[in-house]
Amino acid sequence: MMESDNKALQEMISVALEAGHQDMPNIVEALSITRPKGDYPLGVLVRNVSADTFVEGDRRSTIAVLFRDPLSQVETSSEAVRRLFGFTPAEAGLAMILIEGNTLDDAATELGVSMNTVRTHLKSMFLKTGTSRQTDLVRMLLGSVATIC
Repeated sequence: MMESDNKALQEMISVALEAGHQDMPNIVEALSITRPKGDYPLGVLVRNVSADTFVEGDRRSTIAVLFRDPLSQVETSSEAVRRLFGFTPAEAGLAMILIEGNTLDDAATELGVSMNTVRTHLKSMFLKTGTSRQTDLVRMLLGSVATIC
């Protein structure tokens, strides 16, 4: 981590802790941390958490620091996707392929089915999710609790 990133992260943590001590509304700060090899930067989110918790009679300020590596694969369960959205096993399989950023052509190849079959599954998935575009469907899938399984 570069020195400037380190200082910025320490400042964000200090601001969030101070906000917690003063019962301020949630403070959310974000930072991109440069990587030495030129890879995509790490994303960092710092936020204060409600100070309703008392420890040994003292009110303690609490923060959460979340790191996200944009190069990491989204871990999700086909079964979770199937249950959340009412997908068939075939639709859930297609959803998993789309979540990984693959195209419909890639999906047809990987699933060993025709493009017509993939399109049929996609249309059914649109109906079940109330979406009408592939990008909206993928956004919904990625924003669901299935990605935290």
